[in-house]
Formats: sequence, C-alpha cells, structure tokens
Amino acid sequence: MEETENKTKPEETSKEEEKVYSESELDEIKLKLQEEFNQKEEEIKKEAQSQIQKSGMSELEIALSELEEMKKKYQEKEDECTRANEKEQTLKMLQEADISPIVLDLVYEFKDLGKTKANIETLKTFLEAQKQEILKIYSENSPSVEVSKNKASFDPFIEGFDSNRF
Repeated sequence: MEETENKTKPEETSKEEEKVYSESELDEIKLKLQEEFNQKEEEIKKEAQSQIQKSGMSELEIALSELEEMKKKYQEKEDECTRANEKEQTLKMLQEADISPIVLDLVYEFKDLGKTKANIETLKTFLEAQKQEILKIYSENSPSVEVSKNKASFDPFIEGFDSNRF
C-alpha cells in the first residue's frame, strides 16, 4: 500500500507545479530561443569560416589574423570601459546641474566629455527658460490674494466665509 501512495504523490505534485503559459508568453519564449539560436548559429558560421580561411594560410598569416581579432576584442572591451566611466562622470555632471539622470542618453557623447558638458549646459539653460516661462504664465493668471498681517482682525467664523476678505 505504501508503494501505491508514493507513486501517486509525485504525479499530484507534478500536476500542481505545471505552469500554464499564455500565447504572448509562449511567443516571447519562442522569440528568445530563436534569438539565442541565431546568435549561436552566427558564431559557429564565423568560426567555420575562419577555420576555412586559416587552412589556406601560412602560420604567420594565421598569427596575424588572430592578433587582429584579439585587437578588435580588446578595443571593444576598452570602449565598453570608457563608455561606463564617461557615463558615470556624466551622471555626476547631471547631478551637479540638478537635472534628472533620465536624460543621460540624450546628453551623452561617446569619447567627448566636452560636448557632453555643453549638452548638459544647453539642457540646463533650456529647462531654466521653460521654468521662467511657466512661472511668468502662472503669475500673470493667478488671482491676487490679500493676506492679512493681523490675523486677529479677521475671523471667517465670525464674519462669515462670504465676506471676500480672505
């Protein structure tokens, strides 16, 4: 009897753990798998092509080809590090200018911090001009309010709220 009980329990748990996917989730999973497959296929094709190319080369040509590949990879990594450092500096400049970091990609220029700083200054000037324009519009359209300096002289509960004095 214990054996039959043990057999039914795994079946029950597998039914409980079974997840149901919607069509959109299945499409997303399918798309991700297709992208991964295409990436791996491209890598394999490149590797096969380089092997074919190397088979007709001398040892010196193969070494030079590998050196060029390594230089490319090194340059990509170096650019990645440079980009990260420059973006960090740009975020600091945005913080100093009291501008939201959400505009980082708008103002950032790769390998040109001078232009990035100029973009930040231009954006800051623009935002200040817009702020002044908004304040001007609201100050012209806002009703004037008389504020009593002596609070004891007016009590809306005594005089009534319709007295137009507040």
